[in-house]
Amino acid sequence: MALADYATALEVDPTYKAAHQHRGFALFKYKKDNAAAMREIEAALKLDPKYVAVLLDRGAIREDEGKFELALQDYEQVRKIAPDNLNIDYRIGVLH
Repeated sequence: MALADYATALEVDPTYKAAHQHRGFALFKYKKDNAAAMREIEAALKLDPKYVAVLLDRGAIREDEGKFELALQDYEQVRKIAPDNLNIDYRIGVLH
């Protein structure tokens, strides 16, 4: 149901970056469709390259795919943008 709601929101406003982010996360977490999730994540990042939640989601997808260096790049970018993010040190630590 949520995926359909996000799709509707994006039909109304394709620049709604949060809908891209949430749809991407749902596709990754619940549908296990990393390719479709990554398309949504990349769409959100085109709208806002410093969108921390999206960078974290992209890092998680890359981790899931075994692309650990790319995930680390996403997490390091988050650290630069939001150094007080409580999740980032953990995510980086997991990869080391």
